[in-house]
Amino acid sequence: QMAHSAPVWNAMVSKYGLQANALETLASWWHTDGDLGRDVECFNSMSKSRRCGFNDYQDTAQAFRELFARLRSQRIIP
Repeated sequence: QMAHSAPVWNAMVSKYGLQANALETLASWWHTDGDLGRDVECFNSMSKSRRCGFNDYQDTAQAFRELFARLRSQRIIP
């Protein structure tokens, strides 16, 4: 699905001194296609879980910032 992107990724690995991971080991294109290519939207509610006492949550934006910072520090992404 993204085989044509391998040369671009390899150039980025060289340019930014990243770990030499093959692109297909870093991304699951079939999964992304499945998530983004749905014919119907998904609607979820946490109300029932909260009524049962599951009140903790993780801030999505902060979680992504932490993930990307960790991937950068490990030289996986630029």
